[in-house]
Amino acid sequence: MNGKTDLSIKIDSVLLNIRVAVLIHTQKGYIFEQCTSGYFFPVGGRVKTGEPTEDAARREVFEELGLTMPQCKLNAVVENFFISDSRVPFHELCFFINVNMGKSLLSRKTFTPLRRMKYGEEMSVPG
Repeated sequence: MNGKTDLSIKIDSVLLNIRVAVLIHTQKGYIFEQCTSGYFFPVGGRVKTGEPTEDAARREVFEELGLTMPQCKLNAVVENFFISDSRVPFHELCFFINVNMGKSLLSRKTFTPLRRMKYGEEMSVPG
């Protein structure tokens, strides 16, 4: 998708963002990234103009993890409203894509293990 623009459009004073988040399930759990401020989030990013969301999910997984994704499935669309740290109001539509990675695909990569969490358990974020 070289030369394509991110689907992040300013409308009035609000930035409309179209994103994908990939829920990557492995035999040991899910793969998340951790930003420098300590927050965890699924692999993903902005969809580009003319790019189907499943293609965007495949591109993001390859860019961020170097993995080729097998079959994937749209799981949910989540709408968010928030104000960024730079005080910009956002309206965001995020397409959550579910993928089950086979053991063979992950054998080439090393990931930092995180502790397992129980459903409903709260996480403390450094700050």
